[in-house]
Amino acid sequence: MEIKITPKQLQEKSALVYGLIKTEDDLSAAKTSKLQYAVQKFNKLSNAAQAKVNEKIEDIRIDNAAEDDKGIIIMKEYKDSRGETQFKKEYTKEGEKKLNSDFKNLMETEITFDTYIFSNESVIATFDEFVVEELRGVFFPEIKAELSKVD
Repeated sequence: MEIKITPKQLQEKSALVYGLIKTEDDLSAAKTSKLQYAVQKFNKLSNAAQAKVNEKIEDIRIDNAAEDDKGIIIMKEYKDSRGETQFKKEYTKEGEKKLNSDFKNLMETEITFDTYIFSNESVIATFDEFVVEELRGVFFPEIKAELSKVD
């Protein structure tokens, strides 16, 4: 099932889905295995979507990095916490501002996410109502309101 969601929302929802396995110690082994399968399937799809977002983030970093007069990105050498030499892109003040703006826009832009819906009602009933509502339509099924005619 495809849904529209922002990368920021996807990160938040993914954390909630992943937390379902860790917080539900009282589920039977059979229910846990079904839920585990669903969480693993969702996480696989979520990771694929996040990889695409990460590619866009790297493009934004490259597009806004400082360049020398030949158009080569300026890299700064530094030592990480283990003492190993690393390199990172340098940014001008304007480039940093644009980087932050572009990053914010990306995180608020909807992406198409191919999700996995877990619909085992007996297991869903064991979860906190807040979690179920937060994940409705993303991991749990969307509930269709029944309309009745009033004469």
